Amino acid sequence: MPIFLDNFRFNSELVWFIHVIPVYLLAYYFGIRGGVIGGFISLISHLFWEWLMHPGAFSRNIEDITIMIAEAMVLLFIAISTGMLAEILSKNERKLRGVNEELLKTIKRLTESETKYRTLIDNAHDLILLIELDQTGKARRIVEANHKVAEVSGYSLEELYSLDPSALLDEKTKVKRLPKLRKKLSEDKSLVMDVNLVTKNDEELPFEFSSRPLLIGHKKMVMTVGRDISKRKKKEDNLKQIAYVDTLTGLPNREFFLGYIKKSLSRARRKEQLMGLMFIDLDGFKQVNDELGHDVGDNLLRQVAEKLEKSVREEDTVSRIGGDEFIVTLEDCNKKEVENIANKILKTFKNPFPVLSNEDITVTPSIGISIYPLDGEDYVTLIKKADQAMYNAKAHGKYSYRFYNEI
Repeated sequence: MPIFLDNFRFNSELVWFIHVIPVYLLAYYFGIRGGVIGGFISLISHLFWEWLMHPGAFSRNIEDITIMIAEAMVLLFIAISTGMLAEILSKNERKLRGVNEELLKTIKRLTESETKYRTLIDNAHDLILLIELDQTGKARRIVEANHKVAEVSGYSLEELYSLDPSALLDEKTKVKRLPKLRKKLSEDKSLVMDVNLVTKNDEELPFEFSSRPLLIGHKKMVMTVGRDISKRKKKEDNLKQIAYVDTLTGLPNREFFLGYIKKSLSRARRKEQLMGLMFIDLDGFKQVNDELGHDVGDNLLRQVAEKLEKSVREEDTVSRIGGDEFIVTLEDCNKKEVENIANKILKTFKNPFPVLSNEDITVTPSIGISIYPLDGEDYVTLIKKADQAMYNAKAHGKYSYRFYNEI
């Protein structure tokens, strides 16, 4: 066995602790420079130890001195190698620590960002939905929804995430507007439309949906914001009420009637059905207005409107087109049904109207009737012929009805 290894075995563990451990510590904490310094300290301490323990060591032969120097050089080499390794490890550790710190900061920023995002959308007064689309623009599933969607729809968030998005739309939107909606979304076009949102309890609520297509990763999405427009709709309905309802009687007015009769004729034409039109004028109303005043006349008109509505079928429409003139639109009828309704109206007017506290007033209707398509195929012709039939009824004693094709 080599002499220098035998010497290492000869030295006690305390010698190794004194020589090697400080070298490792210096090298670990200070890198190469620490290793060099530690190595020289170890070299000097080794030589000092030999001098202290073996005073005659330096008077030995050249071979012993060479072994002793070799031992010191081994220690120096170990020190420098340890320092280099420690410095490499230290640099990598610093890099890893830096990467770790940056990663922690990124995670913190993302967590804070997500918290702010969730707080923002969950406290929004509007509905916010993120919906995944397929290649045709069809809604596949709800990816994200805020608490307002759950609150308004009645579905929990878990239920919404497993729900077909089209289940939130009313039937009219799904049938008539959904194909156009999908086409626009597939073309990456934004859109705004009014829809009725269907709740879990099948209640329909008016909302304005603003939708914008997005590409997240490789998936097509649409961000939809829904705004409650119930107040706006109520105002619009009030305006329509003012525009289309006679304020005195509460009946549909002339503007409503002109729009309604066009639709009624379209339905009758499409279904090949008969449609009747009654033109009603009150006999003696002008005299009531002139002699008893407009307040009494207005009261009388309100009672007349009420009696007319009670005399017709549920599917029929009574309109006041001005003064003491009324028109009844009768859809999907035959001549016998029209005669029955006309006779019912005449019978209703048999009793006087209690418009004054001490006096009742009697007014009677004269009714002219035209039938689609027998008397005409457009509303102007039908109204004109019903009016002519009404004047014929007046000319033949009033308080009666006449069909245009019978005059």
